[in-house]
Amino acid sequence: MPKIEISLKDWQDYRGNNKGIVLFTEPCLQAALPIRDELDDNGKGACHEPDYETGTYGLQTCHNQSKINAIVKAKYAYVFFAVKYAGLDDAFKGKYLIYGMARIDKIRDMRERHMAAWLRDQSREKPECYGLEKSWAIYSSSMRFFDLPDCFELTKETMERWGFQKPPTRQMKLELEGERLKEVLDFFADKKDSTDDYVETLAEFLDEEEEEEA
Repeated sequence: MPKIEISLKDWQDYRGNNKGIVLFTEPCLQAALPIRDELDDNGKGACHEPDYETGTYGLQTCHNQSKINAIVKAKYAYVFFAVKYAGLDDAFKGKYLIYGMARIDKIRDMRERHMAAWLRDQSREKPECYGLEKSWAIYSSSMRFFDLPDCFELTKETMERWGFQKPPTRQMKLELEGERLKEVLDFFADKKDSTDDYVETLAEFLDEEEEEEA
């Protein structure tokens, strides 16, 4: 659940169809929890999404923007955040895990804001939304993240049962509809919301980084 209340004045209501999409994210490699890679462990730039604190994706940055735009255009009701686990817990190494979920409640076009930030400091790389007409951000009042034992594992058996012959990849369009969606939603229905742990773990790493740079 969001920990920081944001103004929703400029957001518009969103009503998606009863289907979900799996979105792979960049995880930090120095933690047990698959927190976002704000320390740039993967060498792809600091990643600020998803934003556990506000229950948003795309508000702070336009990271992964083409995929978020496609999610909004296709009217998915749910986004399921996933990783190929590479953190500190050896028991989960190499496993494909859905570790978080969001039911989209509202959306907002953030392109003007992201472009304005870049224009103030063009020494940075161009934002991903530079060549796009829109830069949609999503907001969920029920965004949740889970401890490792409570994650949904995308096993070979599960993928085959769902009609896929290959393991999941970042490029795969993994849609959840009908029985697939019900299976995942039912799985998470009674799982503890561990968003606080994600927020606290990330804050600890960022505090340590600031101390090292001081």
